[in-house]
Amino acid sequence: MRLDPKIWLAAVLMILLGLAPTFFRSARTVSIENVTQEKAAEQAKIEPAPSKESPLSTVSEAPRSGSVPINEQRKRFLPEIVSEADRLHTPETSAEEDLEIVASLFAYYKRIHGVFPTGGENFELMKPLLGENSKNLAFINPEHRSLDELGTLRDRWGTPYYFHSLSKSELEIRSAGPDRQLWTTDDLILE
Repeated sequence: MRLDPKIWLAAVLMILLGLAPTFFRSARTVSIENVTQEKAAEQAKIEPAPSKESPLSTVSEAPRSGSVPINEQRKRFLPEIVSEADRLHTPETSAEEDLEIVASLFAYYKRIHGVFPTGGENFELMKPLLGENSKNLAFINPEHRSLDELGTLRDRWGTPYYFHSLSKSELEIRSAGPDRQLWTTDDLILE
C-alpha cells in the first residue's frame, strides 16, 4: 500500500511533536516542538500541552456533542490528525481515499497507544478514537458528519464500516459500497 504524502507529513509531525516512541526524541526535537507549538497556537488558538511530562504537544479540547455518548472527562485532539479526519467523505476525496483516511486514524492510534483499539462492533472500536482512551486523546471530532448518535463511523453511503482484525498489526477496513450491502462485488476493502 502506498501512503499519501499528507500521511507521511503527519507522521513526521508526530515525531517532531513528541508522539513517537522515546528513542526518536532528542534535545533538538524539544526546540522544534516549542517552535511548532507556538506557531500552531498563533494560527489556530491551540492550547499547549498541560504539562512538561506529557508526550502530547499541541492539543485542544475536543468539542462535546450531546448526541455522541462520551464520558465526562475533557477530550483533547491533535489538530493535524483531526484535520485529516475532516477530509473523510468530502467531494475532494474518493471512497478509496476515505478508506485510507480511516486506516490512518487507526495507525495514529496504534502509534501512540502501541495497539489497535479493541472491540467487536464499529462503535466499540470508535470509542477510543473519540477520546475514550488512557490519554483522553480524540482522533476524530465527536461531531463529525460520518458518525451516528452511537458513535458508529459510516461510509459515504451511510452504511457502517466493517472492521476486522487480521492480526495484532493488521486491520481490514471494509465499506459496503454503493449498494449498501456487505459481502458483495462492489465492496471496498483495505487491508
